[in-house]
Amino acid sequence: RRPSPPPAVPRAPQVFAFHKQWVLDVTETVAFLKSQDAETPHVVEVQGKGHSYELHIPEHFDEACSIMEACRLQAKTAELRQAAMSVSHEQQQAALDNFTPMIEPIVAAETAAEKVRHRAVEMDLQEEDWKAFLAGAKQRTYGRGEYVLQEGKPTAALYQIVRGTLRVELQLPDQPQAVVVGYRKAGEMFGETSLLQAGVATASVAADSEATVVCIEGTFLEQLFQSNPQLPGRFFCFLAAYQAERLYKLTKSFAEKAKPTVTAPNALRISIEHVMANPAFCGVFRKFLVKKHEESQEASTMTELLRSFDFFVYAQDYKFLPDIAALIEQAEHLSTKYVSTRTSTTTLSYIDAETISSCQAATNELKANKLTKSQGRQIFKPLQFKVLAKLESECFEDFLGSSHFQYILELKAKEGHIPKLEDFKVIRVMGEGGFGQVIDVIKRDCGVHYAMKVMQKEAMKQNLGSSWRKKIAVEQQLLATLEHPFMVNLKYAFQNPEFLILVMDLVASGDLSEFVLTKKRLTGAQVQWTLMEVVEVFGYMHSCMIMYRDLKPENLLVDDEGHVRLIDMGLAARFSESSPKRTSRVGTDCYMAPEVRWARKWRQPYGVSCDWYTVGVLLYEFANGALPYTARDTDFPLYRAGDFPSTECQHLCAELLHQDYQTRLGSGPRGVLEIKEHAYFADVDWELVPVCTLPSPMKGVKGIPKRKKDKETQAQRTACNIAEADKAEVDSERVQENNVGTWDFVSPKAVTEEYMESMYQCVSSI
Repeated sequence: RRPSPPPAVPRAPQVFAFHKQWVLDVTETVAFLKSQDAETPHVVEVQGKGHSYELHIPEHFDEACSIMEACRLQAKTAELRQAAMSVSHEQQQAALDNFTPMIEPIVAAETAAEKVRHRAVEMDLQEEDWKAFLAGAKQRTYGRGEYVLQEGKPTAALYQIVRGTLRVELQLPDQPQAVVVGYRKAGEMFGETSLLQAGVATASVAADSEATVVCIEGTFLEQLFQSNPQLPGRFFCFLAAYQAERLYKLTKSFAEKAKPTVTAPNALRISIEHVMANPAFCGVFRKFLVKKHEESQEASTMTELLRSFDFFVYAQDYKFLPDIAALIEQAEHLSTKYVSTRTSTTTLSYIDAETISSCQAATNELKANKLTKSQGRQIFKPLQFKVLAKLESECFEDFLGSSHFQYILELKAKEGHIPKLEDFKVIRVMGEGGFGQVIDVIKRDCGVHYAMKVMQKEAMKQNLGSSWRKKIAVEQQLLATLEHPFMVNLKYAFQNPEFLILVMDLVASGDLSEFVLTKKRLTGAQVQWTLMEVVEVFGYMHSCMIMYRDLKPENLLVDDEGHVRLIDMGLAARFSESSPKRTSRVGTDCYMAPEVRWARKWRQPYGVSCDWYTVGVLLYEFANGALPYTARDTDFPLYRAGDFPSTECQHLCAELLHQDYQTRLGSGPRGVLEIKEHAYFADVDWELVPVCTLPSPMKGVKGIPKRKKDKETQAQRTACNIAEADKAEVDSERVQENNVGTWDFVSPKAVTEEYMESMYQCVSSI
């Protein structure tokens, strides 16, 4: 047995050679984050509720981290179980009570005296011992079907598989052929029983595929033991431990097969479609399949399930390939590997002939240019349905009863948890406004950076009047409704008696105003890219029955990947089929559409056409560095001829800037499609635009501002003010008066994104 890892103690400040120590409650711990700094590889950051500590673990780092995470997950599982029991039926309670996420130790805990006694004699094989064994080892390669051992024949040697898979066969009475009873994979040993007894092979072992084996003969071991009297004890202790571990795994496997299947209660179940559509859940499901494959005695079944999973994921990625040539190449690869070549070891054997034939016919049509890109991306969809049905019938119920599913339950539980300031670590102030500040923060349980907008209720009350709660809630409700890759999306919203807080995507690089206010200009490709993403996000907003009404370069940020991010929903408005028009004059004057400017004077309400006019102004300004019209407050504003990178760009701009909204591009019955089909966007594959798989020419056009120490100190002060407001005793009537009832919010997508961003940093026990 390896010695237990030493207990980890949180690092604390030293005061005259004394150390202050903390006992951290595991239920108050939200995550363990491994250090990403190469200079501190054995440091894990313990993120708690309102605090964080660095834990230095000099030895057995990974093992200690796994143990801590297993304890945290067990505590969380108990909490979720208790919550589920309060709303579930009796049968659901029983099913959840039977579920135990951690395997109890097979050996009871040792006393301190026993540990000392056991460590007095070192029974682990040393590096020098292994070198001595390898000096006499022989490497042998076997072809498929070739026997390494044959049942009943003398043998006295120890074998270890280096490469490939071996099958174990037994000759049963009255059976003409041997029966395969198991498989051995790379890293496993066999032959130890015959070696110890110097007897005959109790089973036959043959190569199931080409395999390489290392063999140590018994005669060599006898000579080695004579020259090193201490070595036999350590060697036989090693063999005993190895056989005990194998026996434990087999016993556990048989016990799991014998016990009833434990699955999730109905209140906690989710569908396999939901799991495969969510990147975080999908990753956890694959980890479950890999673990089952490693532990399973039926390797071929689990191998096919893993292949099925991988095919589904590859088929999903296939849908986002950029051109016909790439689609054809990948379609042929997937079809050959998983479908058409029935002798392939990776073929999905359960797919019926009709589905295979349909897939091959679609692939041939794609190669003959008889399918559009959109049609070509769907050719594997019928196969994906078959794969989902296979995974659901063969292993999904086991997954719902596994410890892996507890991670998904924990992620889903976060969707109902409204965070507080203590869940975030403040970094620096990024900007200030009339009502408060925007602060760079890190969420403690995952290490993800966000922008936190902190607004003082009293300042809003004084500036916005008695209806301040309604006015400020409108923007939050719009942000909570929308989720798009070209917006700065709302992730969380919460409040206390003094402050309203919005937690949003962090885009640190700044806006595009410098490309119209200075001599610095975007290239033609960059202008087209920006307009493309603006058109895409406006089309999305209009489909959600929201008009934006305030497009300008200052409201367009560029993220690290070069994608546009729309900000500031303060002037956005909802509309409906029964009430599709608005009459308010809102927006920035030089970008304002004529129908907005004159809505009240003409007594003519306006619709989403006003947004397409502002897109035209933006296009003109990016191309020319100036505004398209002078004398905008007259009935006949003067258009200034500009210099455009192409005739298509000039034509689109003119079509978007029509003074009469009824003739303006995008205002017709086909809406945004009129703009997407314009010649200026002829080379754009609109299916790929929102998935952000195309390389952006805007990447790197904006730098990240330098961090300033005073901004970090300012952020700490703001955090202290919020924390004090949380703790202060406030009159209940005042709390109710200042409370914004619909404010609290958690984005389900935020939880998934946090898992995906932090999956290699957070400690995991699965």
